[in-house]
Amino acid sequence: MIPLAAAFELAWSRSATLRAHRAQLRTLLALFWAGVLAIYYGSRWGLLPAGVHYGRGVLRFASDSPNYHAQAARVAADLQLGSTAALLDGQSYLYSIILGVLYAVYGVDPLVGMLFNAVFYLAALVSVFALGRALFDESSGALAMWLVGLWPSFLLHETQTLRWVATTAGIGLVMTSVVLALGSSRFERGLPAAGVGYLLLVFDLPYMARLFYLAVLAFAAVLLVLTVRHRDHGGQALRMGTLGLGFAAAYYAVWVLRSPSGWRGGPFDLFGSDLQAVLTARLGFILASAESATAFANPRHLAGLLDFLLNLPEAYLTAFLAPYPGMLWSEMQGVSNMRHYVLGEMLAYYVMLPFVVAGVLLALRRLPGASRRQTSFVVVFTLGVYALLGTVVMSGGTLHRLRLPWFMIQCAFAAAALLALVSPWWAWLGTRAGRTHEGSRA
Repeated sequence: MIPLAAAFELAWSRSATLRAHRAQLRTLLALFWAGVLAIYYGSRWGLLPAGVHYGRGVLRFASDSPNYHAQAARVAADLQLGSTAALLDGQSYLYSIILGVLYAVYGVDPLVGMLFNAVFYLAALVSVFALGRALFDESSGALAMWLVGLWPSFLLHETQTLRWVATTAGIGLVMTSVVLALGSSRFERGLPAAGVGYLLLVFDLPYMARLFYLAVLAFAAVLLVLTVRHRDHGGQALRMGTLGLGFAAAYYAVWVLRSPSGWRGGPFDLFGSDLQAVLTARLGFILASAESATAFANPRHLAGLLDFLLNLPEAYLTAFLAPYPGMLWSEMQGVSNMRHYVLGEMLAYYVMLPFVVAGVLLALRRLPGASRRQTSFVVVFTLGVYALLGTVVMSGGTLHRLRLPWFMIQCAFAAAALLALVSPWWAWLGTRAGRTHEGSRA
């Protein structure tokens, strides 16, 4: 903990923006580590009910946490024997490899990984702060950071040895880098974070890495067309094109490195046979299991793009609102086994959604043109991801986890709308308090 805390202090001191929010970051870090220690020792010492954990710090809502821990333990064992085979194994996730290196140094104990996850936890929080600051202002970024940092399922997932902690941070860093490229000529300051975040996605969530570089290049092409017609988007088009080409180069370099024989296969087949296979599998799962957690009322045969588009209303309903409370109450498959905490969170999310919509409208109507373009990219890309999630993800619990990075991004808009709502009242109260104080002095 001490080396990590020292590294964080050094990072904050080098950034004028983060230096002003050091107290908040320290508090969130302390709360995170307190949660880690409570979970770890609570399970080891029998302080937590046996039904909520697997032992040794693993809560039952993160049932795949032992899998990544075991993968990291194999990496550590190989390293201790002087072999690097596990490091180059294409089946090992980057998160497990990082964890395996730590295990080789500090010992094979989940607590090591759980404490180290503070790196990914803070990276995600800093990314949402930077996103809120870029789209709105520092106050919105700070409030979004607190909303995300204390959101129960995000906080608890971050404490576990799960590769999703790395991919969540990766999505946040990459999205923020794209927003900065759309809004500032000094976006090169965010390139190191963009590179780290994108590599996390390439190794641990390659389909998302593909979607990002395709979306960035497509948006660059749109800006280029606008530049030709209106001559005022050239800088943005150039920055987005450079970023998109950099993402694409990194993606294919890693693909060739890990699978030289597959160069003409999977990486180029985004909307072809690989998506068709996923859609077919999704249909088979739904027809075979009437109690699937996202059970569509009328599952259709998804034979092509037209069927996919016709299915969008139901996909969005599922992606945004499932698992529904009724699924939790009825003990449907995929939402039981420590998943009832989702009920309270989904109800809170329903309350938050109007603020998200209000924040988007606020950005599109009141902010300058650059901010509106930033918002447009975030909204369009997020809606595209939700269309895929609502179409192919079956388990309510899994869907809830996959939404966390996008929930994090939505918090930036919700925070701005909430502040816009309360600011006039806060200013009025401040004015009235000032007048009362002046009257008492008189």
